[in-house]
Amino acid sequence: MRMTALALVLLAPLVGAAGAGAAPAHRQIPTALHAHSTWSAGNLSLEDLAGLAHARGIEATLLADNHPQSFEYGVPLLRGLLRYRVGFPSVMSNGPKAFLQAVEAAGARQADVLILPGVEVVPHYFWTGSLFGGSPTMHNGQKNLFALGLYKPEDYLQLPVVGNAAAGPRWLSKPIVLHASRERAS
Repeated sequence: MRMTALALVLLAPLVGAAGAGAAPAHRQIPTALHAHSTWSAGNLSLEDLAGLAHARGIEATLLADNHPQSFEYGVPLLRGLLRYRVGFPSVMSNGPKAFLQAVEAAGARQADVLILPGVEVVPHYFWTGSLFGGSPTMHNGQKNLFALGLYKPEDYLQLPVVGNAAAGPRWLSKPIVLHASRERAS
């Protein structure tokens, strides 16, 4: 008990001095979160995004360009043979290395705006309904996650998300042929 009281007496002046007139350890930074460029679904190039951010007093732009955004529906039991796929432009269309080089170049031209590379990913979606009944419905296609601050191309190539065949088991993206045999016990 005496040690606790002694510690409080000794530390009290330090705590009071740190709180009185001390500069804040951080400051708020005006930031644009979830910005898409022409690398995926956006209408502005990275340079135009940085210029617009600068003009509006925004100091950081967190990119959320699409990582491979493709959705497919396969006929049950024949998914390996009959499927419909819709794809949209993404960072992966021209490759993550080119994307990162473009982000770096745009950041160098507009040095007062931090451009943080990142992607928006679709971790999972599923279908209900029937193609033959005219009622296929996709669920969770827009329950996305951000992956921010990825500065190495291999990080993009290894993201375990829908549409990124390089990151997951090959059997998930290739047709499967099942062979069944019946052996008789002797």
